[in-house]
Amino acid sequence: MNVSMKKIVTQMTADKKKFGLMLGLLLIASVMGVRALLSGGQDTPASAKAQTGEQGGVGSESAETDLLTLPVVLVELSDVSRRDLFALQSEKFARITKQTTQVTQNSVPEPSEEQKRTQAATALNGLKLRSTLMSANPQALINDKLFGVGNQPVPGFVVTRITQHSVFMKHETFQGEFELKMYRDQ
Repeated sequence: MNVSMKKIVTQMTADKKKFGLMLGLLLIASVMGVRALLSGGQDTPASAKAQTGEQGGVGSESAETDLLTLPVVLVELSDVSRRDLFALQSEKFARITKQTTQVTQNSVPEPSEEQKRTQAATALNGLKLRSTLMSANPQALINDKLFGVGNQPVPGFVVTRITQHSVFMKHETFQGEFELKMYRDQ
């Protein structure tokens, strides 16, 4: 036996359940094939014939005569459609009138200082302070980029101070200062 045949036999017999199922199906298929060859087509059913009944069932003479006595209706079909299938028929749809309301500038209340601070703080949620470099010109590693005092890590925020474990930033429109503390992987 050559090497490729040995590989095929090894793969086929690796899973005993699958191999047994395959052999069983091959045995059933071979038995059915031998039966078909030996019978020579004699076991095939004869053409089906309807049984005639006395109650007027399928194949009775009364059913045949009933079909012949049915009235014949001739219908003339036009080759041209009289309506456009894609035209909108607006009379079949209800009309909705649009109500407009005037919005004045004073109708939207000004957010409070606490709401402004919360909105500004949410902009800093994606920032992670990895490290700080303390020197004459301190720098901070925020989201894998170096920033110094005066830089903008996020639009609207300017770095004001850098300490050993945190960075302080100020928002352009808000008067408070935000602290970003050192991020540590845990």
